[in-house]
Amino acid sequence: MPVPVARADFRRHLVPAGSPPVPEGATLVDSRITQGVPHAIPLDGGFSLLLVVPTGLATAWLAAPPTAVVTSTRSALAAAAAEPAPGDPLRPGAPARLVVLRAGAVAGAVPLVAGLRAVVPEADSSTGTRIEVLVREWDLRAGSLRGPGDVGSRISIAWRRIDLGTATFGGPAA
Repeated sequence: MPVPVARADFRRHLVPAGSPPVPEGATLVDSRITQGVPHAIPLDGGFSLLLVVPTGLATAWLAAPPTAVVTSTRSALAAAAAEPAPGDPLRPGAPARLVVLRAGAVAGAVPLVAGLRAVVPEADSSTGTRIEVLVREWDLRAGSLRGPGDVGSRISIAWRRIDLGTATFGGPAA
């Protein structure tokens, strides 16, 4: 007697090729980075995000052209990250983070990972509201790590408060 084969559709678990869709009830924020990094993204309800990048390799960014890409969604979604050419000081994938601030205090941190959805603070918070952050896309240029100026850096996130319930419930996204 043949054994039945289970068939599962894993497509909904794959990272989308483009920007992930904005979840229902979330607010889309597209922010141009013109004042350099760290870059503040105000939300509401006392929450804000702060884009930060460790600068341990700042000498590489100081020597690079202002529009050179330090990290972006495109490089993060590349199937295989190629090694930089010899003498290329910029390595793809700088470890950028979004620090979540609640009333000016650190509530958590979210790494820039394409399609990542994170709840902050992670554990149940008896001290107030929690939010969900969705990292959609980003493009961070060397000039933004040096200071103010519009060199093409930007970030797109979606966020929503999750302290309130919903009146509608649905199944998993197709």
